[in-house]
Amino acid sequence: ATVFSNAADKDYSTGAGYPAYGLGVPGPAVAVSPAKRVYKSNILTVSGSYQSSIMINTDGKIFVTGVNSNGKLGTGNLSNLDTWQEVTLTGATADEKAIQVQMSPYASIILTNKGYVYSAGGNVFGQTGLGTVNGNTTSFTKIPSLSNVKSIWGGDDVDANDMFTAITNDNKIYAWGNYSNAGLSSSLGTNGVKSTPIEITSSFAAATASGGVVKKVMIGNNGSFALLSNGTIWAAQAVGISKSYIGLGNTTSTSSDLQDITSYITMAAGEKIVDFDFSDNGGAIITNHYVWRFGMDTSYRFSNAGGQIMTWAKLNSEIYDGDIILTSLDLDYSGLLIGTDLENSNRIIVCGYNAYRQLGTTNNDNILTPTYGRY
Repeated sequence: ATVFSNAADKDYSTGAGYPAYGLGVPGPAVAVSPAKRVYKSNILTVSGSYQSSIMINTDGKIFVTGVNSNGKLGTGNLSNLDTWQEVTLTGATADEKAIQVQMSPYASIILTNKGYVYSAGGNVFGQTGLGTVNGNTTSFTKIPSLSNVKSIWGGDDVDANDMFTAITNDNKIYAWGNYSNAGLSSSLGTNGVKSTPIEITSSFAAATASGGVVKKVMIGNNGSFALLSNGTIWAAQAVGISKSYIGLGNTTSTSSDLQDITSYITMAAGEKIVDFDFSDNGGAIITNHYVWRFGMDTSYRFSNAGGQIMTWAKLNSEIYDGDIILTSLDLDYSGLLIGTDLENSNRIIVCGYNAYRQLGTTNNDNILTPTYGRY
């Protein structure tokens, strides 16, 4: 399923795909396409992963639906949901509101306006950050070692080799989950499960030396990426790992430190990096008007006939004509979705696997070149 908040239709969230897996639309198991309204609740933000979706509305309320593997929906049990259900945060104060959500296939985390992070899901890979590697946490529970947090980020690798990260108001950076050859070893140490948040701020010293602060950081299988406020983007992977995992060719890495990769994105005057995403040995970057990508082209998510792109390459399309303003990016194992200036163009650009019509088209053919989703 694909679910997003439609800025041109502010009381509703919009979605497409197979109803039973993350849409929350009850009824016959027939694909919903083009995308349509799926819930009315003044939605602020949405996150989805592995057949599940979580939405937060402007009042800070949390709504969940879909497959509830490992209890990642925070309902208190492991039962799947085919409708939207409101859930709460265990121990939250009356004036505490959810403001951001990040999902992985096995766990979910939620940030509140008080700077606290709550988690639910499987503990085995350490992604709940609760200090245990046993069983499931089926209700959203506060991670005790985190506070003063301003943003949270997460990967969507289907093999669970990814981590959640948190950035505090004083620009400290923490990470937890399943660490695998992603660089930053000076702070994260050896590969393996990190079941409690580890401060990794020291690994970003070179990146922040120019005065920028880290806005977004993602740690996945064989690579890490960070976007700074000065518009630069940095990447790392473990020593001995191919640089193709961060889009720098097939030579092997000799350092696990972050390196500035901004120059690999050739930008015209006036262009700047707006967002990036990283999933399953691949990544994408958007500037104001254009898209760059690298990695495994699973299910045509990069319009490259299923091959592998070892270096950053521009994703050419007549859609990117220099007029449409690109605002956000969502990359997963089999699809690429790009948000545009919705108040003006009211469109989302899609590419990739579409067997369940989750990209909002009128048929279930895979989308081999960037196309406007319909709703």
